[in-house]
Amino acid sequence: MQEWLDQRFTSEMDSIQQLSGVVQHHIENSLKIPHQLVLDCTDFFIDGETRVLPTTPTPPRPPPLERTNHRTLSILQLHGLRAQLHKIAPTGQVSSTELCKVLQELTSLTMGSDALPEAWMNLTDSQVQELVCVLSQDREVVDWRQFLLSAAQPWPLPSQNQLLRTLTRFREEDTAASGVLTLEQYRQVELWFSSQTDVPVPEDPTEPLPYDRLANLKEFFFALFADAASSTAVLDYLTMLLYFCCHPDPAQGFTRALSIVTQHKHQYRHPSPLLQSLPYMDGAEECEAEEEDESVHKDDGVTVEEIFRALSHGGKRVTSHHRIESNSREELQQDLVKVFKELGFDAGEKIPFSMLSQHPFLQDLMEGSSQYLLADIHRVLHVPKSDGEPSSFTTS
Repeated sequence: MQEWLDQRFTSEMDSIQQLSGVVQHHIENSLKIPHQLVLDCTDFFIDGETRVLPTTPTPPRPPPLERTNHRTLSILQLHGLRAQLHKIAPTGQVSSTELCKVLQELTSLTMGSDALPEAWMNLTDSQVQELVCVLSQDREVVDWRQFLLSAAQPWPLPSQNQLLRTLTRFREEDTAASGVLTLEQYRQVELWFSSQTDVPVPEDPTEPLPYDRLANLKEFFFALFADAASSTAVLDYLTMLLYFCCHPDPAQGFTRALSIVTQHKHQYRHPSPLLQSLPYMDGAEECEAEEEDESVHKDDGVTVEEIFRALSHGGKRVTSHHRIESNSREELQQDLVKVFKELGFDAGEKIPFSMLSQHPFLQDLMEGSSQYLLADIHRVLHVPKSDGEPSSFTTS
């Protein structure tokens, strides 16, 4: 019995010694004991399943951070510029003088401002005037939504078929056939580019997720074109798509707009040599030429009213053509009726666009339709593109 008592006493003292050693180690190293220490008769152990300290929560992953180059406006900068221009000109039409003044004020700020990228901040007053001149095309009024659409480049330039398919998806979501969508409805519609790309998740939980610029551009496009005057912001999707009909060749831009108005595909062969392509337009023409879609209706003719709606940006505003800005809507319609009659068609009849587009009067209208011109404002920056910088987004 005495031997057993001696062995038990020795075992208990050994366990107490082990416990003391664990406690001493944590005290000397200023550590907290996270798990329960158990001394049970002659046994000592650390209960790894029982914590005496609350589990330290994993810090939340920081939000994605957009990293742009020195000449591309970030999404945050685009939203800020949109808010400022909307406050000045809620209708979307601002005088070229006022737009020039706004940009000059922003570029004159030398410290504490990140409203514009570095290359924009380095613009001189004369360069700002040149930029606005590229936008205005010698007109006194500029559509600042067109300006922001150009400033937001690069974004995927849609083909005519992609525009028509997007219009179809908008109409399917618009079950009330109201012509407008709420933000929630808009988010359900896939544009001509995918905004739900699979992004790799960093293993380190302290690293932010990669920034999805396309997804945020889609959100910005809603803010850019939505009517915020109502209690719930709604988007006139037809008007939005007409803005995206813009093209370096305004005649091609008008043709794309006419396809949206008529919901039929039209083609226009420019009689002059090919235009010099823009850096962010590379590959767009090939995509347009190769793309075939049986779901897109082909040209079955156009009416005077459809031509007029395309010229007046869906009927929302008067055409920006320099020759007819001062003319009334009635005079323009009368001129179009006259052209139809010259080609042997009544005003209410449909005429093949391939025939109508060869008439000098309509060619002049299309080539002067600056509301469908995708202005190359980036050339004013005079900043060469670095080797590692992508020149454009592409869509399939």
